[in-house]
Amino acid sequence: MQNIRKMMIVLMVIASAYSTSKAQNNLRLLSANGEPIQVSVNKKSANSLPEAEVLIENIGSDTLQLGILFENKQNCNQTIYLLNQGKHDQHKEYNYFVIRKNNQCKLVFNDILEITDRNAPIVPKKPISDSLAMLAKKMAEHLYQIKNEQIEFFNNLPTKGHCVAAMPESYLNYLNQLMGKSSKPDDRLYYAQEICKNNCLNMLQVKKILAYLDAEFDKLVVAKLAYFNLVDSSGKYGLLQSFKYEGAVKDMRNFLNHAGDYQSIYAINCTQVSEESFIGAFIKKQADAGNDSYRIDLLKKNYFNFCFSVDQISRILETYTHDRERFQACKILYFKCAEKNKFSDLSKSFAYPQFAKQLEEFLKMQER
Repeated sequence: MQNIRKMMIVLMVIASAYSTSKAQNNLRLLSANGEPIQVSVNKKSANSLPEAEVLIENIGSDTLQLGILFENKQNCNQTIYLLNQGKHDQHKEYNYFVIRKNNQCKLVFNDILEITDRNAPIVPKKPISDSLAMLAKKMAEHLYQIKNEQIEFFNNLPTKGHCVAAMPESYLNYLNQLMGKSSKPDDRLYYAQEICKNNCLNMLQVKKILAYLDAEFDKLVVAKLAYFNLVDSSGKYGLLQSFKYEGAVKDMRNFLNHAGDYQSIYAINCTQVSEESFIGAFIKKQADAGNDSYRIDLLKKNYFNFCFSVDQISRILETYTHDRERFQACKILYFKCAEKNKFSDLSKSFAYPQFAKQLEEFLKMQER
């Protein structure tokens, strides 16, 4: 009898350990046009009131049957899989856009983020590269400059119209220097993203940039970003050659087949401000972040999904406590501002004049 009790206790401990180790992930749904939605997961309501952004937490299953109800009473049923490159994951937040067009809806994957504990101690991030100061050139033509051991990239996109001429080949040589000085995948991804979002490219240049990246997911992010800055997209399916795995090829092919649906999300040269309700929800997330460090991280992961007015950027800057992070946010948001001619007005957002001066210098760098 005593042995049976011991066995039962062991089984209970094992079951308890299994239940606590089971993957717990979050799902965040963002209505692409700011339209409030109601969501059900496996036929259970996730939000009682319609919202433009719906967060579903502590999900134990990898497969979700979603029901999405729009304001016009249109229903949309979708099945999604919370898998990271086909593998089970845990403590991740999966972000999807909900896009409704012509009475049809679809979910568009956006990002996978780590679920962080806001109560955890903040460790200052290391500069992107220990070797930046060792680079001989402080100014790489009009690609980037190194200032205070940090790289600042220039925006080289045409102010009007589409890309008609690719960036100079010499820019790839500078990129090669940066990639050679960095051994971290996150650094290489950052450089590739900055090059692709700030420059016009031809197909061969994009393929060379993708070759620096190891992870298929990173290649997908950069390839989708670069697509809208191609000088000639007629050979767009040539990008598929940069991927090894069937899942990545399928994802990229689907993107290329429906690129028009993604254009408003990936557009660089903003001409029209995003929906105010959507921006308002984003600003609230910034305000609710625990501190400036979290706010900058949140901004980097989400800013690219919107086009901002100067007034909206001013409201974002108001959520920050320190001028240092305000200036960092300005440099990030400049590239998605629909009113670049009024960007200097944001100098009023700083408490200390030296940061207003730095903003003035930054804006001068962007002039061509």
